[in-house]
Amino acid sequence: MTKAITAAAVVLVFSLMSSAQVAAQQRDNEPQRVEDVEELLDSITRYKGQTVRVSGEVEEIIDQKAFILESGGLFNNEIVVLVPQGNLTVMEGIDVTVTGTVRVISLIEIDREYGWGLEPYMRVELEDVDTFLVADHVEL
Repeated sequence: MTKAITAAAVVLVFSLMSSAQVAAQQRDNEPQRVEDVEELLDSITRYKGQTVRVSGEVEEIIDQKAFILESGGLFNNEIVVLVPQGNLTVMEGIDVTVTGTVRVISLIEIDREYGWGLEPYMRVELEDVDTFLVADHVEL
């Protein structure tokens, strides 16, 4: 009888552990909600390589694959959002929510990796940028 109780307890513990692991994996796959761009950039080491969801205003359209998102704070409140598949449907001045991966990478590397093909004048404008949000989804 004791062995049966022990075996049942072991099965229950493993079942609970598996449920907790599945729940943790589901949480890990969901994007982290970030208050605004300033919070994102102020905590870049925390968010680097992570999928996040952040809202803000489209400050400037760079081209058909990218725009500048701004939100919150007075300083450090802009990030370049790259939409690899292109064909942006956003306009300057509208509020959007972006879900994507935070990449700390040079402009040259991101251009090479995603085949961005920026115009030369924009390369000069963005040459010091080293943090990008590579969008999976942009909601109006």
